[in-house]
Amino acid sequence: MTKGNSFLIALLTLALLLAGCGAAMKDTISSRDDTVLPVKQAAPPIKAERKDDKAEKEAQNANITSYNISKGIYSVSDSLFNVTITYPQITNLGDVERQLAINEILKQRALRYGKYEIEPEMFTGEYKGFPKGFWARVDYEIKWQSENVLSVLYHGSNHFPRRPHPNHYLEGVNIDINKASVIELPDLVDFNTGFSFAEKFKEGKINFVRPWLAEKVIISNNAEPDRKGPVFDDVYLLERFSAPAGHFYLTKDSLGLTVPVSFALGDEVEFEIKYEDIAKHIKLENEVWKDFFPEQVGKR
Repeated sequence: MTKGNSFLIALLTLALLLAGCGAAMKDTISSRDDTVLPVKQAAPPIKAERKDDKAEKEAQNANITSYNISKGIYSVSDSLFNVTITYPQITNLGDVERQLAINEILKQRALRYGKYEIEPEMFTGEYKGFPKGFWARVDYEIKWQSENVLSVLYHGSNHFPRRPHPNHYLEGVNIDINKASVIELPDLVDFNTGFSFAEKFKEGKINFVRPWLAEKVIISNNAEPDRKGPVFDDVYLLERFSAPAGHFYLTKDSLGLTVPVSFALGDEVEFEIKYEDIAKHIKLENEVWKDFFPEQVGKR
């Protein structure tokens, strides 16, 4: 075979190989196109579906309002104290004086948990001169937000020197936006006219925020004497919730209440009662309720 013929055969072989590769590549691309089309509706990545539970809950309990809420922070960290306190602050209210008054209330309520650092002269006796090791942490949750009402629940913990364990607190702060003042529970509900927490508990109308506490905490006027867990009767609860204090918060459909318990149970227990289950005791003459009962406020 001549060199010329060998060269032609080699060119023909190369051409055939290239044509085959081109066909294979074409088939491969077509195959990929076929597999892409059916998965256009594929679910987004798992990370995209995950949401922050707290943020989602706050969004559900908040209406669209003309004002916004930002986070205020008070922080001290040195050899003596370790304090981090966060609290809500409203912005863009449109009334500077009301905004300043509301924000001061929200801030001062949160700072209560860090009083050792802020007002060390309050602590005397066995703690005086031994501030090292004191720490405080406070965060908050917006329970209800509207043009008329802002309901906040503070979650606070602090630890004093020489104490065996930290203290945990829950405190509701409820603000009348229009009056720039604190709303007290006796202004909203009258529990002294035939209301019984024990009866509501028996009927299953008391909803514990931490469900496992429903088996630990009993609300009864006739509890067994050997009962080991905490038992609350109507006398105690009616007295507690008839006094002005931050023992409550408001949600879109329920009244939230907090009661102190032992450290083993978390120091505080919170439970909620639907507005419909306390309807006879709600003071509808109070305009705060127009958020929840717009057609009934002022008619009772």
